[in-house]
Amino acid sequence: MIVDGYYFLYRNFFGFPGRYNSSGMNVNALDGFSYSIQRVKRDLENSHMVVVLDSSEPTFRHLLCPGYKADRSCPLELQPQLDCIEELLEAMDLPFIKKPGFEGDDLIGSLAVWFSSLSEDYSVTILSGDKDLCQLVNSQITVEDIFNRRYFSSVGVQSKFGVKPCQMIDYLTLVGDSADSVKGVDGIGEKTAASLLQQFDDLAGIMANLDKVKPKVANALLSSIQSIERDKQLVTIVTDLELDVCLVDLESQPICGEKVMAFKQRVFD
Repeated sequence: MIVDGYYFLYRNFFGFPGRYNSSGMNVNALDGFSYSIQRVKRDLENSHMVVVLDSSEPTFRHLLCPGYKADRSCPLELQPQLDCIEELLEAMDLPFIKKPGFEGDDLIGSLAVWFSSLSEDYSVTILSGDKDLCQLVNSQITVEDIFNRRYFSSVGVQSKFGVKPCQMIDYLTLVGDSADSVKGVDGIGEKTAASLLQQFDDLAGIMANLDKVKPKVANALLSSIQSIERDKQLVTIVTDLELDVCLVDLESQPICGEKVMAFKQRVFD
């Protein structure tokens, strides 16, 4: 079980009513996070669990595209809670990982591929609502969004987006992602992108058959060749990072209620 830590924090920040301690600090995201993790441990079977966090340092994507995620900003009341998440995870005896220069998605991808490669009998569930992670889905890896009750197996990805998981990188390259400031190709939306990939399999196949697509779409693709190459790098999740993790350290452990209570008394009161 791989938990997208910041996704859980953001969802609980916007989903839980404000709860303020004596210093005026909002602690709703931390409170909701601890509740969500306990729910996961109770309801979803797992032998190993790890929480992945984003690093505050710029990533290789910011070097590739200075405007990458430029429109994103952290709410003022959430930032102090982000600063406390590692302390909460330690109190919950939950292993966590982050790596300077890479996003949480890259760590999730590398962990999922590594763990699933250890045995054909191993399965990996990624807990997140980030559609980019659907590119990782295969017979052993699934993505589950517990907040929206969405489960993405290979069939689920194809049902939702109209493409196979192995086509998601090209799909995202074509449609872009406004949340990450990935522009995509002007005039190509979700339906057009899915239709093109269904017909020609991948970006290379599309570009090799521009004479078979509508002139307007062909011109849009031709005028976006350079940005297409860049955007594909931006949306592609790294899956081969060397991570300093040991399987035994990720074994799922019961949450120590006393340690969590001590954390809450110190931070929430």
